[in-house]
Amino acid sequence: MPPNKIYITPPAGLKLVWTGIFDMAEVYRRMKYWMDFNGYGTDFEEKEYIEIVKGDSKDLNIFWYGEKAKTGYFAYVIEIKFLILGLKKAEIQKDDRKIKLNNGYFEIRTTGYILSNYKNNFKSKSIQDIYEKFIVKKRIDEHKIQFYQKLYTFQDEIRSFLAMY
Repeated sequence: MPPNKIYITPPAGLKLVWTGIFDMAEVYRRMKYWMDFNGYGTDFEEKEYIEIVKGDSKDLNIFWYGEKAKTGYFAYVIEIKFLILGLKKAEIQKDDRKIKLNNGYFEIRTTGYILSNYKNNFKSKSIQDIYEKFIVKKRIDEHKIQFYQKLYTFQDEIRSFLAMY
């Protein structure tokens, strides 16, 4: 049987939108660091990176996929979709120095789900359903809470970093 997806977020993901000044390179670097630090770096893939240049601005469409095995039966998956529109170079004055940043529209959608039976331990869907509904139901609920908290911490960290400037 293929793995079962147990969504922690809505399937469309948690949406975070920012319009204005931000440091694109630093946001990208910090998010990648968070993925590595939290164990998603081993099975991390940048599945898509599309850059469209329009005069002095550019649009980016990026898709990340990270997977982290929690047990022999459960794995956590984070999918991150970036949409950056009208990204331009910008400069701000902070104290007595100029800082090079970016200006534009930044949208990120973070989708999280748990893969159960990700190693294909059960060949029968009915046995897998019984196992998940009666034997490991409490464990599934604990994993949902733990992963939910991680995802919202991730969103909060991004939001607070974007608000720095």
